[in-house]
Amino acid sequence: MKFSKAQLRDTYKAIRKNVQNKEEKARKIALKLFKDPHFVEAQTIALYFNLESEVSTKEIFKEAFLLKKCVVLPRVHQEHLEFYQIDSLSDLEESSFHVKEPVANKDQLVDPKDINLIIVPGICFDKKCHRIGFGGGYYDRFLKEVKAFSIALAFDEQISLEEIGVDSWDVQVSKIITDKQDICRRCSWVNEKNPLYVKYHDEEWGCPVYDDPKLYELLILESFQAGLSWECILNKRENFRKAFDFFQIDKIIYYDEEKVQSLLKNPGIIRNRLKIEATITNSKIFKEIANEYGSFAKYIWHFTNGKVIYETGKTTSSLSDEISADLKRRGMKFVGSTIIYSYLQAIGVINSHEKTCFKF
Repeated sequence: MKFSKAQLRDTYKAIRKNVQNKEEKARKIALKLFKDPHFVEAQTIALYFNLESEVSTKEIFKEAFLLKKCVVLPRVHQEHLEFYQIDSLSDLEESSFHVKEPVANKDQLVDPKDINLIIVPGICFDKKCHRIGFGGGYYDRFLKEVKAFSIALAFDEQISLEEIGVDSWDVQVSKIITDKQDICRRCSWVNEKNPLYVKYHDEEWGCPVYDDPKLYELLILESFQAGLSWECILNKRENFRKAFDFFQIDKIIYYDEEKVQSLLKNPGIIRNRLKIEATITNSKIFKEIANEYGSFAKYIWHFTNGKVIYETGKTTSSLSDEISADLKRRGMKFVGSTIIYSYLQAIGVINSHEKTCFKF
């Protein structure tokens, strides 16, 4: 039986009220938040003053003030939230909702675009980062308007094992921190049921790579992806490593017809003669480029002067066009602009994590 939001709200209000050792758990949650890179890097943080039954935010206020961060709090204005900067908790007053709010001082009103991190309250959450609040929809409306990363703080008892029913106006948070676990919202394309895919997304994809062996492995794997899905290649990654001598380039450049025939009989990899032969050719060119520039990393990163490009929703760009054309000119195969764009995303030259993803 699936419970309605109203039923879940009432159930988890009672659960939250009866949570034991709240002070100790709130301290654990705060310490985890302080280590989160989004908190560390944020200049402007939207906080809220907790209700008695909620995770205490007092330690978070103290830390944010100590670190000289701009701290802003919400105030209800008609159907929306406005955020005002405060310098201390004495700048608050009690609202008609019996919630402490900042005084409506126009000089302290903050543009939502300037907020880097939003700490979001809630009564109940699920494993997909859906939340149930008090039912007014204030935070959902606000989260739709801003690009800031959002983190909810909750006792582990507030996490529902049942998926929360979602309405069109609901907005997921990017991450939930509890006293026992962190629940992260990932890019929408990630198959959460595939541990390899999840691990790849969380630990590799979009992370800047400056190591030639890693750059080489990913380039080879991307070339095999042509016409296929990356998940398919990822599932066969270990098979590729074993079949291709763990991507030891000095062995692969000497592969002969006997080795090619052996690879064509290997059911654990993509058995495409043209791609296998291209791997041998591309490996030789990879070495030539590394010798010319001092490393392949210096070559690939020089196109952006070492800078990471942030963009989403593309499959090619002028950058991938340029690099693809240069690699083709040098003799590489299966390095079209789409493949190269995917490669640049994989090695972190292009960061395409969605704004709602915890890796953004």
